[in-house]
This record gives sequence, structure tokens and C-alpha cells, in this order.
Amino acid sequence: MNDSLPFSKILIIGLMLFAMFLGAGNVIFAPIVGQQAGTNTWIAMTGFLITGVGLVLLAIVALTRGGGTVEKLASRVHPKFAVVFSVLLFLALGPFYVIPRTTSVVYEIAIKPVIGPIPPSFHIFYI
Repeated sequence: MNDSLPFSKILIIGLMLFAMFLGAGNVIFAPIVGQQAGTNTWIAMTGFLITGVGLVLLAIVALTRGGGTVEKLASRVHPKFAVVFSVLLFLALGPFYVIPRTTSVVYEIAIKPVIGPIPPSFHIFYI
């Protein structure tokens, strides 16, 4: 059996892994953390490498060894757990995290400079 992948699939997987490690958060967040760390730069860099690179790499290894999908990995606990965990994971990554973050960035960069800040009487939630 031939286990080698064609070059096109290797290229696609390589680009996906590159995107995972070099997203906008890693490009913007790391310099800001380094700047704010001051004399604690090495501690900040170590923490960022552990959380921003190490945990992602650990997740890739776990998924690869666990069958390639979140469902297969989570089904080792229980099939019902796999379904619930997968649904909660994708909800947390999409509607609960990415969509609010994206809309707040669009508001701060594109809408607020044009129309100004929203008056307090229009706020839905008070913090």
C-alpha cells in the first residue's frame, strides 16, 4: 500500500498549518504582548509560545493520532460525548467567539470612525 500523499495535498495541508500558526492574532497580539511586557519579555514570549504554538501543535498531534477528526477523538470517551463535544466546540469557535470578534473589529475600524460612538441611550447591554 502506498502511503505517500500527492504534492497538491501536501501543499494544501502545509498552507493550512501555516494559517493556523500565523493568523492575525499571532501577528498582532505577539508584538503588543512583547511591548507591554517590558523587562519581562522572556516570560511573555515563553507563555505566548506555549499557548499560541505549543497547544496548537499538541492539538494537531492529538487529532492525527486520534483518527483525524474531533468526533473520532472524542468518541473514545463515549459516542454521545463525541456529538455533544463536537457541537459545543464548533459553536464556541464560530458563533460564540469568531462572529462577535469579527463584528466588533468591523465596528471599531469601519463604522465608529464614520458615525461616531453609539450614545449610551442606544446601548443594549450595560456593563
